[in-house]
Amino acid sequence: MLKKPRAGKFYPLMLLLLTGTLSLSAQDFLLNAGDFNSCTLIAPLSWEAYDGWSDGVLQYEVWASQKSPASDWPGPAELIATLDGNITNYDFYADDGRQHCLEILAISPDQQDTVRSNQICMDVPILLVQDIVVLDSASVNQDFSTPPGSVALSWRTDLPNSPLQDGELFRSTDGIDFELVKGFNFRTGFFLDEQANAHLGPRTYRIHAYDRCRNEEVSNTLTTIFLRGETGENGLNSLRWTPYQNEFLFDNQFYFVVTEPVDGPLNLQDPVANYGGDVYDHSEIIDLEDPAQRTLCYSIVSAPRLYRKGKLYERTTSFSNRVCLTHTTSLFIPNAFAPNGVNTEFRPYGHFGDVGAYSMQIFSRYGSLVYESRSLDNGWDGTSNGRSLPMGVYVYRIRMQQQSGEWVEKRGDILLVR
Repeated sequence: MLKKPRAGKFYPLMLLLLTGTLSLSAQDFLLNAGDFNSCTLIAPLSWEAYDGWSDGVLQYEVWASQKSPASDWPGPAELIATLDGNITNYDFYADDGRQHCLEILAISPDQQDTVRSNQICMDVPILLVQDIVVLDSASVNQDFSTPPGSVALSWRTDLPNSPLQDGELFRSTDGIDFELVKGFNFRTGFFLDEQANAHLGPRTYRIHAYDRCRNEEVSNTLTTIFLRGETGENGLNSLRWTPYQNEFLFDNQFYFVVTEPVDGPLNLQDPVANYGGDVYDHSEIIDLEDPAQRTLCYSIVSAPRLYRKGKLYERTTSFSNRVCLTHTTSLFIPNAFAPNGVNTEFRPYGHFGDVGAYSMQIFSRYGSLVYESRSLDNGWDGTSNGRSLPMGVYVYRIRMQQQSGEWVEKRGDILLVR
């Protein structure tokens, strides 16, 4: 049983502003409290050493009571710490969001007498709620103003006013070892990684986000789609891609194959094809006679839904890198012709595209130039300067400049049949 403290020093009523309220009283020695730190959840307490006993103080006791949300008055006090008589400070910890009232009790050396400090009441703020970070989109940027393979990332949080403020982006090329890319303002919800080089392979990302107390929340991992393509014979375009990977993937995992001309926008409204989430390739035959199809650029679009801790998120969209496939000039060159037969002239056949320049030269077996044409429409009829040449083997040289500026050159023998 605590004894009633004897009369001591008088301290007027004091208002100690912490994070909220406060009190109070006239007692034997003064208790002070510093501001409550909402990051460490600690309020530093300090008091003057009580000097009313000649042999000093045996020990100090820290007593605390807390106010119930249903009551206007604090509940019964409880002893929360006992300190040596030479200690005059204590760090009070609380994380429950309630009001706490504190006082210090000094115990005499013979434990027959006690005196108490004034009482201080403070409101403890509610602990910052940890938010969920959902990294939902990682698109290889289609904007030609950014470096090739740049990746645009977006994320969301569960709380409309998230306490998370700062972020750090981590990237991996193998999905295992991550390196720090950069720190950024987390609340923007968007980051462009211009050093990703995601046109060379898939990139995996995660975000570490921090509140003002440096409490950390780590996002899910997300991997970009990496697209590759190649051309084949007779207008064949073949594509293969790596899967969109997200730790929070739920459903609606589809892949849309979209095309665009070389300098045009993606045609998202009319995809070439769409596949389920377990298909990673596409092939098609294009019309080589159509100039618009000789060079086509492709991207893969994924639009899944994500799920995290009982919450289903809206569909997100991620784009792969862009792959452009160009069919070069396809030439078929006969090995013989008969001016008086069915195949009456010699010239190349095939899919030429938009030819910038063209030349065909015919040489005798002795190396003399016997014919030259600079038009695809003009073939060799087996004559030179109006004179029929004898049956035999001649040498041709054909040069053709493609739309890209690249030259195609063919050399070989042609048999003139009479």
